[in-house]
Amino acid sequence: MTISYELAEYLSVKRTIGAPVGRVWPVFLDMNRWYTDYHWDWVSGPPYQGVGLQEGQMLKACPLYGVGMQDPTLYFLQEQVKVTPETEIVVKLTAANPKSLSADYATEVRDVVAFYHWDFVGAGNSTTLIIRSYCNLRTDKRPAESVLADLTTLFHRSWNKCLDKLETIVCDSSAQGISQKNAQ
Repeated sequence: MTISYELAEYLSVKRTIGAPVGRVWPVFLDMNRWYTDYHWDWVSGPPYQGVGLQEGQMLKACPLYGVGMQDPTLYFLQEQVKVTPETEIVVKLTAANPKSLSADYATEVRDVVAFYHWDFVGAGNSTTLIIRSYCNLRTDKRPAESVLADLTTLFHRSWNKCLDKLETIVCDSSAQGISQKNAQ
């Protein structure tokens, strides 16, 4: 009998964007537009094209960096479990081939499931996004602390970089909308 190691991870990021939730929400829904480290393709449920994330939808999330660029087995299935407009999104991620993550963890990954909870808190002309990730992995042994620290750093770097892009898109479109309104 092979004994597995269970690893539970909780990571979070918080960002305030200088635009009302009504402007942030529709841009956030189309993650292909602003999240540059992955690409999402529709698998089943409500369509993604033209709308973005919707409850009951299944997407294939493929990494656009590192080993994922060369390994077609390295992708996640992302199910939108709950979508409450302008308030929250809950998604469940599973790895299609958990072993494809073994290089990242420097140990054999046998199973992985993660939940993301994205909260949108509007306050006047700003929106605070709270991104929480809960992940459970089964591996053959505990990954080294340095590996876990590197993966945590990469999580924060990726989300912060992509949230910068989200903020740029939202604020540029807001400024463009004001310019067009003033020109009329």
